[in-house]
Amino acid sequence: MPAELLQGATSATGPTPGTPALRPTAAEPPLVGPAKILIVDDEPKNLLALEAVLDLDHLELVRATSGSEALKALLNHEFAAVLLDVQMPGMDGFETATLIRQRERTRDVPIIFLTAASRSEAFVSRGYSVGAVDYLVKPFDPVILRHKVAVFVDLFRKTEQVRRQAEERAQLLEERLARVEAEAARDRLQQVIDVLPEGIALADEHGAFHLWNRTAEEILGQPPAAVQTGAAGGLPLLDLNGEPCPPEELPLARAILWGDTVRGVQLLVENTAAGRRVPVLVNSAPLRGAAGVISGGVLAFQDISAIKEVEEQKDIFLAAASHDLKNPLAVLKSRAQLLHRRLSRPGATPDVPSILKGLQGIDDTAGRLTEMINELLDVTRIQMGRPLDLDLRPMDLLELAREVALELRESTDRHEIKVEASCDSLEGEWDRQRLGRVLANLVSNAVKYSPDGGPITLKLSREQEGTASWAVLSVTDSGIGIPQEDLPRVFDRYFRARNVSRRIEGTGIGLAGARHIVEEHGGQIMLESSEGLGTTVTIKLLLTAVGDITVCA
Repeated sequence: MPAELLQGATSATGPTPGTPALRPTAAEPPLVGPAKILIVDDEPKNLLALEAVLDLDHLELVRATSGSEALKALLNHEFAAVLLDVQMPGMDGFETATLIRQRERTRDVPIIFLTAASRSEAFVSRGYSVGAVDYLVKPFDPVILRHKVAVFVDLFRKTEQVRRQAEERAQLLEERLARVEAEAARDRLQQVIDVLPEGIALADEHGAFHLWNRTAEEILGQPPAAVQTGAAGGLPLLDLNGEPCPPEELPLARAILWGDTVRGVQLLVENTAAGRRVPVLVNSAPLRGAAGVISGGVLAFQDISAIKEVEEQKDIFLAAASHDLKNPLAVLKSRAQLLHRRLSRPGATPDVPSILKGLQGIDDTAGRLTEMINELLDVTRIQMGRPLDLDLRPMDLLELAREVALELRESTDRHEIKVEASCDSLEGEWDRQRLGRVLANLVSNAVKYSPDGGPITLKLSREQEGTASWAVLSVTDSGIGIPQEDLPRVFDRYFRARNVSRRIEGTGIGLAGARHIVEEHGGQIMLESSEGLGTTVTIKLLLTAVGDITVCA
């Protein structure tokens, strides 16, 4: 097919006046690179002629000299249009167009047939039937060719613009969905960690906190991010001596920088809001991404103030208990040595009354030691959560109260210990030894915490509640009392009120042990106190069901 069939086109180097420019309009963004046009002809000079006509800006012409080359080019490029010669050796234009339309990727590419062959209606119909969008018979006008190509380039650009916009919208939607899912996952995680009793804080690879729970804020007095120390250090942690930890030794830094898992490190953290240092038990671990790369770290810290306080109070208790045991042991040893010296003197005549008195003293001291050891054993059982092995026998609570009051009157001359009862006796089945210990402890506390002296009153009465009858015993003093804020903890093991913990000796187990013993009996114990006015401790123990005999006015 001779190139001269292109009317005046062989020397054209640009658009003919009046021809639409093949450029994107100002309203649409330009494509990346020029639009590509595939020109297919088995005659090189015809290809040159087409290139001369279509040598325009924003167009890239790709040659093919056969149907096979055209199909290969279509696999590697996106074309705005294909200018396809019909009459080619081997695979002609119709066959090539048929294969183009059969492929999913290329079926929508516009095909313009170029041929010098028959203008018959059947020939043209065949071209349209195999997928051509236009049919130009040589010789053709370059202006018309440029115009038709311009239309398809413009359509291609608009189609690409729509496709890009659709892809961008799809990407935006995907990103929004991802954000929504991430926020939902974050909310779920927040709900989970907010119920944990430990402070939890999650940091990125730089150590900056981006998620934490309420407990963390409570321990620190403010959000972790507000006290961020920078780098990978995390929180401003101190060692137990109050010295700042080296940054590289901080648990979170070790997790993020070295991938270490840190467990059970005791440190101090500054609570600037409360103006105090909080002892914490710290754990940390690295957070890794899908590829195993460290992407951050998690820090868990538990406020162990209560544990530390219990440990301190326990140490005080052990020291006091050791002291209390040491005194009767010293008395026991002294009396035994005295008896030994008296009996071992040469020619000494045994003074039986004196020996018996000494032995009685040893027996009394041994009894007190046994009682103290039993009390320590009860404390151990309470700590282990084991029930007490109560020795329940018939006894009179009023009689026991009078015995305890009489015994403790001898230990003080500044207090008037009296017993008031609205009945002649209060009989029930209880563990006499343990209830005696409870009463002795309550009266001793009343004496101890009334340093200026004053009355101490034991009141006993009987109360009826439905079908149950209760023995009620209260011990009242007019001593220093207990601060209101300490009342919720008075029955905790080793706890001592702040107004006495440093100036009056004590173990902090008396009321805790009393509550356990009373509750093991199925009873109740209550405490009322006002600082500076005194304290009343009340015990209620089950007597009998209605109808049984209880001698009480």
